[in-house]
Amino acid sequence: MKRLDALLASGVGRTAFLKVVRLARSMTVGTEIADLTVCGAVPPYNAILGGKLVAMLATSPEVVLEYRRRYQSLPSIIASSMAGRAIVRPANLVFIGTTSLYGERPNQYDRTSYPCEIVGGPKGETVRYRYLTSPERRRTSGVGTFQFGRDTKAAIEKFVSSMTNGRRVNNVFGEGTSPKLRSLRDGLNALGISSDEMLEHGMEKVVYGAPLVSNTARYLLRLDETPSYLFSLEEPQASTAKIAEHWFERWASTRLSRSETEEKLLAHTLVRPIRHGARVMLPSDDLDQLAFRVEG
Repeated sequence: MKRLDALLASGVGRTAFLKVVRLARSMTVGTEIADLTVCGAVPPYNAILGGKLVAMLATSPEVVLEYRRRYQSLPSIIASSMAGRAIVRPANLVFIGTTSLYGERPNQYDRTSYPCEIVGGPKGETVRYRYLTSPERRRTSGVGTFQFGRDTKAAIEKFVSSMTNGRRVNNVFGEGTSPKLRSLRDGLNALGISSDEMLEHGMEKVVYGAPLVSNTARYLLRLDETPSYLFSLEEPQASTAKIAEHWFERWASTRLSRSETEEKLLAHTLVRPIRHGARVMLPSDDLDQLAFRVEG
């Protein structure tokens, strides 16, 4: 610690330290941290807090092993392109990050956890979603495109296309954020409008993170060579069943004992006339969908 304090005491030392941290992060953030972008339960399952079950299962041993199986032998596209050779990085999922649907607490991630001991982990420890904040920012400000109407989006995309000789923004990995967002950003900037201001919709969200190992920081900074998982990876399917059982006993059974919950569940039926909250009615004319013509 004395050597570290001495290093951080000088500007040159701090600069060198931050470069090392950024290098370590670049080797792990893209492959060993996952972002849970859509998580929840459609009606009627939201009445029994099905969203909490989905969030809990996203942190299960079975997901960790499937993540490793799927990605452990795949070369990193960006790193391989920069190095000029195939670069394969570890695929040890050690952290799940996510945001709430709205900027309010409590929400489905608060108190969402399960004891490590039920899945072969240490007694007294839990896998849980932690509320992440800082003195400077308690919520995300939010950047997106939903605040723009279809006609506006189409007009800006046509304008951008005319400036680039018809070249469209493609949805190709490695090009950055979503093509729709990039197209709007390019068009707004070309029109002399601040895209940073226009694309910030102001819908705040709360940030959460779920560490899956006990040495998260040390492993991601490569101070430790291997991750120390908070659960056993030996019997993943049995662990999934244990997590689901814990969810039912902790959350669902309490809700099912309420008469109003039963009424909400019975209000949904797959018998005609169908009344089910999970039923999706597709719009008849959606400009955001691709148009196809079938020729005989």
